[in-house]
Amino acid sequence: MPLTDHRSGVMRTLRVVTAATVVALVAACGSTVPPAQLGAPASVRPSGELAGPPTAAPAPGATAGTGSTGVVTGPGGIVTGPGATSTVGPTTGPVSPGALGSSRVTGPISLGVLYLVNDAAAPAGIDNGNTITASRVMHAYVDSWNHSGGIGGRRIDPVYFGVHSYNNNYEGQIAAACSAFTEDHHVAAVLMQLQYYSEQLLGCLRQANVPLISGDFTAPDRQDARRFPLFVTPLSQVGEDRESAVVRHLVDDRFLSARNRVGVIVEDCGVDNRIYSNGLVPALRQAHVPLGSTFRTQCFQSVQDFGAQTSQMSGAVLQFRQDRVDRVMVVSAGAEANIVFAFSEVAENQRYRPGYGLSSVAIPVALQLNVAPAQMQNMRGVGWLPVLDTTVRSQSPATPTGNACLKRLRDQGVDAQTQTDRWTAYSGCEVFALYDRLLRATAGNADPAAVLGAVPAVMRSYVAAATIDGHVGVRNGRPTPSVGRIFAYDSAHGFHYVSGSFGL
Repeated sequence: MPLTDHRSGVMRTLRVVTAATVVALVAACGSTVPPAQLGAPASVRPSGELAGPPTAAPAPGATAGTGSTGVVTGPGGIVTGPGATSTVGPTTGPVSPGALGSSRVTGPISLGVLYLVNDAAAPAGIDNGNTITASRVMHAYVDSWNHSGGIGGRRIDPVYFGVHSYNNNYEGQIAAACSAFTEDHHVAAVLMQLQYYSEQLLGCLRQANVPLISGDFTAPDRQDARRFPLFVTPLSQVGEDRESAVVRHLVDDRFLSARNRVGVIVEDCGVDNRIYSNGLVPALRQAHVPLGSTFRTQCFQSVQDFGAQTSQMSGAVLQFRQDRVDRVMVVSAGAEANIVFAFSEVAENQRYRPGYGLSSVAIPVALQLNVAPAQMQNMRGVGWLPVLDTTVRSQSPATPTGNACLKRLRDQGVDAQTQTDRWTAYSGCEVFALYDRLLRATAGNADPAAVLGAVPAVMRSYVAAATIDGHVGVRNGRPTPSVGRIFAYDSAHGFHYVSGSFGL
């Protein structure tokens, strides 16, 4: 029975909508932002994936901002956010990235640290198994790297910004974040763990020539990959490549064939419409899998929009049943889990049980907490993020980088206990570990051209924390997961891998 959260006006069902570190914030709408408007507020699509407990209390010695964000920082850091009071530590100041070809740069480096503050979960009664928060993790990694000699040998002067899920104005928060990073403090790069996609943020940082290193499972489409070359996404494929990989490997797995009729739910955002038209449709056509029906649902731009998306799923189920759809796929840069959850609940109420073709972006470990088993029995997907794909711990062993990340957290008093905790730990660490390697390759030179130029060489030996066996590669100059596996659900094992590894 649907329940209404009277504080936020969000219509919700069951008790979840996402995983691990994410919350009511995912991918931005991806609408095109004219160059003249870059840096102004633009639409931001929250992931719609509510997760985890409220942000933990400040650690001893931490200082809370006085504004609405409640973002906290340790001594010597910077607090930012709408209405917050910024404080500058003793080592903060303008940092020159150094000139190309210069000797090793060892001075402090100012970095933006952007993360989710999951304060929408508690009011909605949501618990996805988290025992740690993104805020706590990102602060811990800054402290850890500084304690061990800095990132690339340079002490981090952090500019923290927490984006709140319990907020009606995501676009305003994103504009404030970019202003803090590019106007107030002039950071050398932004390290992000947020699970959203925003062309506003990408455009603003591009205008300021600031790289964005993301630990999210969201990624651009091909058009935006060309427009925003400073956007580095080692944990997800370009959107068209992701959809093509799902179709190709589910055909090989005989889950998709010419005998099926596929119904596609497209989140009606610019980036998702392009991925659908330029990625999924051609992939189905090439595989000779019939596209039987397409349904567009509202672009998720605020926490209230989840109620609208949920109500629209009745229309999607009705349309797909009338069009004899027996396989359902979702195109969404960040809200695949939300949409699958909402659709499956309506479908189960009507005893409509199609198969679902999914990806890691559907966050199977979160779906398992909330979706009816009769619906999950028909779910199958292509995954590359083990702690999100499988609940079987033996199928998601820590890589050497992952173990190093967990040790850094333990040394800071943070223990990642659950699968969703491990996603928070790994995805947060990934951005620090990768940027550290890039800076070491450039002798500490943070010039964007030098950093991006180091990507191909660094990725040849880089072992990721979050991907299958740490595998990552480079495609068209961009870091990307390079290995996948098929996951599926059964009552004995839950979601788990049912195939060996294959190239993506």
